[in-house]
Amino acid sequence: MILKIQLLQVLRNKRFLIFTILVPAFWFLVLINIPFAKGALLINLVLGLTSVFGILGNSLTTFSKRISTTSDFYAIRGKTSYYSNFRFLLDQTIVQTVLNFLIFLIMVILGVVLSQISMSKTVIIIGVLSLWMGLYFSVIGFFLGTNFNAQMLDAASFPFMILGSLMIVPINIYNSTNIFMQIIASIQKIFPGYYYIDIINKATNHVTVPISSISYLILTSVVTLGLVTILINKSPFRN
Repeated sequence: MILKIQLLQVLRNKRFLIFTILVPAFWFLVLINIPFAKGALLINLVLGLTSVFGILGNSLTTFSKRISTTSDFYAIRGKTSYYSNFRFLLDQTIVQTVLNFLIFLIMVILGVVLSQISMSKTVIIIGVLSLWMGLYFSVIGFFLGTNFNAQMLDAASFPFMILGSLMIVPINIYNSTNIFMQIIASIQKIFPGYYYIDIINKATNHVTVPISSISYLILTSVVTLGLVTILINKSPFRN
């Protein structure tokens, strides 16, 4: 019952609908209709990017604020009822997974309706990777929500989105010799978004995805989550 209430609460949130559904859908429609967005690779990159941008917004803005405004209530409930903190975390994880899948599904439906996407193994791979990235950003959103108040999160939501996007957008996809591009690409390799795009690229080109790419995706997710936790704990702006 509580899980259903939490899910309905998010679906009725205008902020969720605008920033994590409508905005990514708008960019999907724009990107697939510009001249260079042709071919399976670019269409799959557009699908992967717009899906994860929606997931990013859901996790770092909507989810973090929801945690910030409700965590105290559920903490008290956990002490006075059988609804434990573990159950709270489990329910939030399920809600986030459902919402992230919904975001991805809407992008796929748009692509299918517009005859830009056909169901394939690559689309399934993108879906699985998107859910992984969703869990990654949800953990970050959870830590933000439990350590900062809603006002602070409102003020920082746009910078968070920009920073998160920079770690995902394939800056050097065409192997530019520009030194600045190469530096940014090197920094991106520290984060899982780089390997998310790399795996989509290889899957689209029917290249066997090496175990190393999957390993780096998992490893960078764990390591950067640890670094984010440390930075949050040392932040002077914590509650």
